[in-house]
Amino acid sequence: MVSRSSLASSSSSTRGGTLAPPAPEYILRGHSAPISVLGFSRCAQYLFSGDTDGFVAVWDLSTFRPRYFWRAHDAGILGLVELGDQGLLSHGRDNLLHLHRFPSRTDASSIADHGAATAVPSPATPSTGIERAWSLDVNAMSFCRMSVCLVGGRTREAKGKERAVEQDRPDEEALVAVPSLTKDDFVDIFHYPSKARAHRSVGAGAFVGQKTGTVMATQLFYLASPDTPRPPRPAVAEQALPTEADAALPPPFLHILIAYESGQLALFRFAPTRTFDLVPTPSTSPAPARSLMSLAVTADQRFAYTVGADHHMVAYRLVDANDAEAGLPRSHTELTASAGKAAVVVREDGKVLATAGWDGEARFYKAKTLEPLAVLSHHRTSLQAAAFAPLNPTAPSPVFSDCPTDDDDDDEVAGGAGRAGGTRRAWLATGGQEAKIGLWEVYPPRRAVARAP
Repeated sequence: MVSRSSLASSSSSTRGGTLAPPAPEYILRGHSAPISVLGFSRCAQYLFSGDTDGFVAVWDLSTFRPRYFWRAHDAGILGLVELGDQGLLSHGRDNLLHLHRFPSRTDASSIADHGAATAVPSPATPSTGIERAWSLDVNAMSFCRMSVCLVGGRTREAKGKERAVEQDRPDEEALVAVPSLTKDDFVDIFHYPSKARAHRSVGAGAFVGQKTGTVMATQLFYLASPDTPRPPRPAVAEQALPTEADAALPPPFLHILIAYESGQLALFRFAPTRTFDLVPTPSTSPAPARSLMSLAVTADQRFAYTVGADHHMVAYRLVDANDAEAGLPRSHTELTASAGKAAVVVREDGKVLATAGWDGEARFYKAKTLEPLAVLSHHRTSLQAAAFAPLNPTAPSPVFSDCPTDDDDDDEVAGGAGRAGGTRRAWLATGGQEAKIGLWEVYPPRRAVARAP
């Protein structure tokens, strides 16, 4: 299931006086079909992976073995997102979304006692006891994966001051963006848990006389108006969806970025009329790239990055920090060394990017300048997915009842993974046609936890 690379994985290691190429620290084996999506839990203790046969694995990074392995969909997996405290949301090419909930520690022990669980689950011996708690019919004819945005438990007081409130409902709320049910060059936004279609056909009528092609990637988030020269509020999960009663209050507003097959990237803002207006920025013009494949947005929602089927990587500034920055070009395009990238991801600190290439190589770049930093050459065939682990994990979630707590000792977690309340290994996960996952730690932040001997 797991092997440790014999090569040094640090970008600073040397061999014969020269800089040694980075190599993965661990290789995770378990899938029998190509990896299509990767993601980390918010507590940074688990890695999610999905494959083209519809199987999903939850890897425990204290043991580097799958904690759960089951068939979540009847077709390939497009997306996996931890939905607050509710469970793991999956998006399949069978035109369905499913919310999966896992057994509690007590329930898991009971299942094991009756011989229904295996020590190491796999596609041949899948896990049991995983509940399919919620499902939604969607359009998955394209390769565009869902974008999920939590709607936090906040209300607004008389003068616009916000205060945290206790949830009075059993479920958290979220919005899920997917290609439209009627036409895949528009976007529909659904509400969890009601399944109501909150917004339909976002983007319709925005490009008169232009052909944008299929929606290839989307990103939902809350953002201060781009017309306001100040940084947006940083925590997506803590922003409330504007209602009719507070639509006149100052931003943040709900925004959605949509990347199209034509190479265009468009930013839409939710207006008080309860429609989405196209934000007039240079990013709405056709970019040099064609057939955009992936979109990434920084944690502070100031910058976005796209990659596609050609050599181009494009960086966009969504929000100006000051008046001087407002006068600078809003987008920047770089030619990269190879054509065809299935995914681009940006680390939580906003300093580095990584891409997953069709040539089997993952590449690191400086986020600020798009300057190449390193080439990760281990996979022999096409990469389809990549994900960065959170650098500042949040508190343990009920989704996984055995996530380490702040009271856990770093030494008790194998591999120096650290505790949930502290800084963890700065993992990059990569996967693709080989059906195996590489775990890398390249250019870790200086404040990262030291590795265990």
